Amino acid sequence: MGIYLDLCRGNLLRNMHPQIQGIYALSFLTTILSVARTFSVSMLLMFASVVVVFFISSPAVAQQSTTSALEQIQSVGQGLQQERRVADKGDGLVIQGTPRRVVVLEYSFLDAVVLAGITPVGIADDQKPQRILSQLKQQMGDYQSVGLRGQPNLETIASLKPDLIIADQRRHSGIYRELQGIAPTLLLLSYGAEYNDLLNDAVLIGQALGKQSYVEQRLQQHETAMDRFRVQLKSAQLKSARLENAQLKSTQGQQAQAERFLFATASERGVAVHASKSFATGVIHRLGLQTAIPQGDNSAYMRVSFEQMAGMNPDWLLVGDYNRAQGGAEALKRWQAHPLWPMLNMAKKQQLKLVDPKVWSLSRGIFAAEQIAEDLITLVSASPLVSFAPVEGMKLP
Repeated sequence: MGIYLDLCRGNLLRNMHPQIQGIYALSFLTTILSVARTFSVSMLLMFASVVVVFFISSPAVAQQSTTSALEQIQSVGQGLQQERRVADKGDGLVIQGTPRRVVVLEYSFLDAVVLAGITPVGIADDQKPQRILSQLKQQMGDYQSVGLRGQPNLETIASLKPDLIIADQRRHSGIYRELQGIAPTLLLLSYGAEYNDLLNDAVLIGQALGKQSYVEQRLQQHETAMDRFRVQLKSAQLKSARLENAQLKSTQGQQAQAERFLFATASERGVAVHASKSFATGVIHRLGLQTAIPQGDNSAYMRVSFEQMAGMNPDWLLVGDYNRAQGGAEALKRWQAHPLWPMLNMAKKQQLKLVDPKVWSLSRGIFAAEQIAEDLITLVSASPLVSFAPVEGMKLP
């Protein structure tokens, strides 16, 4: 490289035969292109400026060749700028350009990819496409199911020729190397991840997709929407508290406390409370609501008995029943038949409510969080204690 710089600094070129000048020019360009990826973009631009000086001092080299050389250098520079290093739960990811054939192995990743304006070519949808939120389906094209989230089909994934795979640390660490052998793999935490962590991961996914600024803009819109939902819920709760206080004072001389919410899923395996580290509980807290989860809890999910739930004694028990279409989960039916059931706060207030588990439990993304907020507004406003009216001048996004 030094000989080329010496030539450009001196007047040696001016005394060379035009063909020799051209040979040095092409040799210099070839050297730059061969080492460009080991330098920063700023270093590449410095070399480009040297090339411009070189060509100006060498009129024998045609203008067309000059333009072509600079276009090649600019192309390499753009490629370097598009190359991104993304930190994840695995080895990290170095990716260039915009992935077009993306495979996602969790619903929260689907949420983030669709948010970025891309339809995955493959989704681990548990072979149940009805589990995908309608809000997402409206923005998606066709895709290929790659099987279960817990056990995706590697052959199907490979057949799709993906240029990016997004996998879950908890579910897919055992097949991480196999996935990397198919395509660059972004390893993140979805199952058991908290609300704020999933928002941060949406930015990482946007970065991997070359859509970081767009995703960040959508996240700002999400925060604005959640602020609006929070105001509406506060308004509804204030009305509820005033009415409940009036009733308690007239009958018992007491004052109502802030209502506490609890979300759980029910299935043939029993009832699982979504605890302090869960996505749904994070959304509930983001909306300014209190939960009935015991202090000191540091888990995402906990399977509970009736006695444990009764000890929490929530004012609202929101249940995502996976067996609802089959008549309801047996565990929940047994709870309602328990002799202590009528003594619980949510039973007295008639505030056991069924919600959609695919929204509250499975999806774990921005679209799901906004739907949870809308569900809560609907539920609280429909409470027997409240006749809800939206805050003046405030519209749902």
